[in-house]
Amino acid sequence: MKTKFDNIKTLSHKNILEGIRHCSENSDDLYKSSLILKRNKKYGVANSILILSIDELMKCIALFTLLISEPSKRELLREIFESKDLHGRKHEYALFINEYIKLLNRKKLKNLELNYNSPVEVSRALIESIDLSRFTINIEIQIQTLNNWFAQANERKNAGLYVAYNYKWFTPSRINESIFLDSIKETKFLRKNLKPSENMLISINESEIDAFIQTQKLFLNQYALEHGF
Repeated sequence: MKTKFDNIKTLSHKNILEGIRHCSENSDDLYKSSLILKRNKKYGVANSILILSIDELMKCIALFTLLISEPSKRELLREIFESKDLHGRKHEYALFINEYIKLLNRKKLKNLELNYNSPVEVSRALIESIDLSRFTINIEIQIQTLNNWFAQANERKNAGLYVAYNYKWFTPSRINESIFLDSIKETKFLRKNLKPSENMLISINESEIDAFIQTQKLFLNQYALEHGF
C-alpha cells in the first residue's frame, strides 16, 4: 500500500508520532526476520528483507523531519513517501543520514550534554561542531563511488526476491552469505545510531510533545540559518 503524502503532511503531532512508532517496530520485525532467514541459509530473501528494514527506518526519520518542519517546508519530503523510484529515494536518504551521523562527534556530544543546561544549547553547540563542507564532499564522493552499498541497495533487494533473465537466468540463490553479511556491516552503523533516538522519540509523554517539537524546531531553524538552507 502506497502512502499518500497529501494525507500525512497535515497529520497531528500525535498521529505522526504514532506512525514513527509503527515504522520503528516494523523495521525491527523485518530486521529480526532477516536474521532468522539467514540462519536457514535463505540469503537472498534475507538480504532483501534486511534492506526493507532500512527503508522503514528511513521512513521513521522522514516522519520525524515532517514532525519538526514548518508547513511550508514539508513539501520537500514528498519524494520520500511518494515517488516513481520510492525505494531509490529512501536509499539516497539513508546515504545522506549515514554520512551526517559520521560527522557527529559522539564524545563531544556527551560533553555538551554535561556542560549545557538545555537541549537547545546542546543543539546550537552541536551545529558548530559539524563541518558542512566536509559533509558535502563526503556525499559527493559516496554518490560517485560505484560500489557504494546504498546506491546498489535497491538492485540487491530485487535480486534477492525475483528471478530475472539477461542472456541467462538469474535467481535469488546468487545472493550468498557473504553478500548478506556485507549488508549487515553496511547498515549496522546506521541502525546503531538511529535506534536509540527513535526509542527516545516514541517514548515521549504526550504532555511533553509540544515542548519537544519546539526545541527541535529551534535546532532545525538554527541549522538552516547558519548553513543557508
